[in-house]
Amino acid sequence: MALTDDLKKLVMDVTREKESPYISIFMGVNPNDTNIQKDKSAYKNLVAQAQKDFTSQYPKREWDVYQEEFDLIASERSLGRDGFQGMAVIASKTHIFRYYLNIQPEDQSYVSDNLYILPIIKDAQYKFDYDMLSIDKAGFKLYRVRDGALKLADLPTDAPNDFHKAIIDPLLVDSQTEVHPEHAGNDVYSTRDIQDVPKEDDLVRYYKAVDLYVRQKFTLVEHVPVVLLGAEDVQDIFRKNTKNGMLESNIKITRVPSKLDQPTLNRLKDDINAQFAVQSKAQILQELDNARSGGRETSGVDNVVQAAVEGRIRQVLIRDNTVEHGVIDLDMNVDTKSKTAAKHNLLNDIAVVVLAFGGSVHVLTDDEMPIGQSVIGLLRGRAQ
Repeated sequence: MALTDDLKKLVMDVTREKESPYISIFMGVNPNDTNIQKDKSAYKNLVAQAQKDFTSQYPKREWDVYQEEFDLIASERSLGRDGFQGMAVIASKTHIFRYYLNIQPEDQSYVSDNLYILPIIKDAQYKFDYDMLSIDKAGFKLYRVRDGALKLADLPTDAPNDFHKAIIDPLLVDSQTEVHPEHAGNDVYSTRDIQDVPKEDDLVRYYKAVDLYVRQKFTLVEHVPVVLLGAEDVQDIFRKNTKNGMLESNIKITRVPSKLDQPTLNRLKDDINAQFAVQSKAQILQELDNARSGGRETSGVDNVVQAAVEGRIRQVLIRDNTVEHGVIDLDMNVDTKSKTAAKHNLLNDIAVVVLAFGGSVHVLTDDEMPIGQSVIGLLRGRAQ
């Protein structure tokens, strides 16, 4: 699970008590320029509910500083963003954070001394950063997926993104290898249809040049996986010659539409994200098995809470859509009996504490979590 840097810093900041209370708002949003007023109305209603709860819980605190921050977002023309289904807004006395979500959360607001971030964790754990290399026998394009958003990479003029130009450029391909006559000089544009099938050895040389370019200019800079989009024969040639260790071996897209418009790209992204999620879940469950066999697992809410406040949890697994009433305050005191505790989800506070100690958090479905468990801790060392 990877939170964005600003929220992760806030979670781990031991002085964050100065920022509380926190107001957390979650809501579904529509794509750009659709249902604008509906989104704004829902947002204003959630802010109004938060103000009511804030005034009730903190009658001596000033609401105006929060309202100013919420108004900044309300003043924007549209709250939605293409490719996202939800929005989270977290406000403290001096800061406001906004996150767009791939999932559609239930519309809700929270007011608390602690951060409420379970929906953000649930979304972020399967929000993968990677590059999509779409390649055929005419050239390539590179799409970059970062924080759930997909954008076409802006390639410079010297990039080998056109096969017919690159194959005759000695700076881009091996100049010692003979180029087939139909790809040499200007004849490629005058005597041969650009859609004609290139010779395989020229494709090998070209794909090697593309592989080197992507690896040097992108992969070695940001170290994110590369997913290959291309027909089966293209995939075979490229994969036989690649030297990019970040090229995904288990994820590939072989059915690529001829027109890659934004809706099509978003569908491809969703497909790839789903495949990454399957891999990630399998790894999490394997880590759980390893922790069990090594005596590094603890379960039961009381046991997990104790291990969390002691900083002994390396990774915590939480059942989705589950509530265990309780509060862990900023001094690590646990309350499960008061009226305040009855209004809060202890599982959220466990997640915050684990993150504050440098651990990780995963939210799993009913099918993925062991029967009868709402939370499981994977310990840094053997259980005591």
